[in-house]
Amino acid sequence: MTTDRQVHKVMVATDGSEGGKRAVAAAAQMSWADGNEFKVVSVVERNAVYRAEETEAALRTRAQEVVAAGARRLRPTGWPVSTAVLAGPPARAILAAADQWGADLIVVGSRGLRALERFALGSVSAGVDRAAAGRPGGEAAADPGQL
Repeated sequence: MTTDRQVHKVMVATDGSEGGKRAVAAAAQMSWADGNEFKVVSVVERNAVYRAEETEAALRTRAQEVVAAGARRLRPTGWPVSTAVLAGPPARAILAAADQWGADLIVVGSRGLRALERFALGSVSAGVDRAAAGRPGGEAAADPGQL
């Protein structure tokens, strides 16, 4: 991360995948300045095609479990941790929540999709990174390996 300004509000977006877990772990292991606070978010995509056994309610319950696990991982840092389950297209929902909360940094895991999968499915981390980079003072660590 290369920035001259203090990072105080860190939003960590996770979907519970290995990449999402790495994002939470990276945020927990970083050295932070005084006065930090974390917000762990997960997104339930509305109007997605659900498998018969996966209703939106079940996906929301799973997302709540994911953010609770992320919060448990971050609480030992000693900084305040809050959680939120968001709804909508993931990259847009994450960016809107980050704007509303006043996040200084967004940490997002990457699933490591191959080029064809990324083209077909899209990449949340790439979408967040592109959008954050285009904003004044925007900073996103789209891959915990970059931290």
